[in-house]
Amino acid sequence: MNIENKKLSGIYCIENLIDSKKYIGSTTNFQKRYSKHLFELKNEIHSSHHLQQAYLKYGASNFRFDIIELFDKEIPDFEEILLKLENQYIEKNESNNKKYGYNLRISAFSNYGIKHSLSAKTRIKGKKLSASTKEKMSLARQGEKHPAAKLTKQTVKEIKILLEKGVRNTNIAKFFNINKSSINDIKNDNKWQSVIPTKDEIDSFDINLLDLKAQSRLNDYQVLMIKFLLRKEIPNYIIADYCNISQRIVTEIKNDKTYTQVDLNDQIFNELLEEFNFKKIEYLVKKNQEKRSKINKVKALVGELNPSSKLTKENVLEIKKLLNSGLTLQKISNTFNVTIDCIAKIKSGDNWAHLTGIRKQRTGLLKGSKHPNFKHPDKVVLKIIELTNIGLTTKEICKELTLEKTFVNRVKSGKTRSELTLIKTRR
Repeated sequence: MNIENKKLSGIYCIENLIDSKKYIGSTTNFQKRYSKHLFELKNEIHSSHHLQQAYLKYGASNFRFDIIELFDKEIPDFEEILLKLENQYIEKNESNNKKYGYNLRISAFSNYGIKHSLSAKTRIKGKKLSASTKEKMSLARQGEKHPAAKLTKQTVKEIKILLEKGVRNTNIAKFFNINKSSINDIKNDNKWQSVIPTKDEIDSFDINLLDLKAQSRLNDYQVLMIKFLLRKEIPNYIIADYCNISQRIVTEIKNDKTYTQVDLNDQIFNELLEEFNFKKIEYLVKKNQEKRSKINKVKALVGELNPSSKLTKENVLEIKKLLNSGLTLQKISNTFNVTIDCIAKIKSGDNWAHLTGIRKQRTGLLKGSKHPNFKHPDKVVLKIIELTNIGLTTKEICKELTLEKTFVNRVKSGKTRSELTLIKTRR
């Protein structure tokens, strides 16, 4: 290739200098196609298996890339004519014959002559696989047989046993040096469903043989106690407080997600029932009720009595006057150093209603002057529609009425104040 021809289009030939076999092709950019062929041949991924084997046998120095004919891209039906020209050179050099060349196709117009694998043929023909075939293919790729599998069947079995015994996902992941998400997938039966450890395997497995930094969070007696209290319908949060564990563990045991190997039979239940002292549970229930009562009392405190209040009675009455005067929520919030949401709730009657006398607004969409962010009176909104109807643009309306562009556009589109303008939003 000459420098000036590198980016041109036309027909090229890759020739074996030992036996004169050729590969004919067409391209719109010689440099790109040359680089692509070279890359594929060096990495042993070339589509022409015959050319690939010859390249590996004879080496790069025994092949030459030549431009046979240049072709103008600007002519009508460029691609079709280029393909015809390529086909003429293939037929002329017989490069589709293994004796003389490396082209896969018998013709540049057809894929006939290319050998496909059985799976490829199935995809090409659109043939539907039977249920039994699909099942066989699925079984052939399960577990260790899957190409992306990083765990063995034995390792997964050990992971499931450790999960049954209540070992934390994090500790299992660290021990086996795998991602925690993989442990979660196994635990939730998203992967490796076919591996199911037996009860004997779980019972006979000695967790102490593994060098885990943190083993089971609970021993069997603690698990039995939790299951006993659950059967007595003690609330989860009371059990968590009594056993000094998180409520999440109690919930997992209740839903049979962990410690399933620990069985609370009727005999053990009756033994625990005889010796268990429920006074501690009663004390915790009473203590929890008192705690909740205190929280409810704090919530029930209104106005300045509420510890979270940032405003005084005088402040709220002043805010009410400013709201009635039409001052914006933003300016009022800046004046009293509180959030806009705080001022909006005063205006809507959600907060300080005992002092302002404002009744709480109905639930649902607040419209017009009832909306906390209401700024512009009905006269202004109707004026926008009037000016729009006589042909004024949004920019001209903003200048005429000293309004922001967003508000004018929302009024014109019916996204705001539609109860007044009767404009329906387009969907």
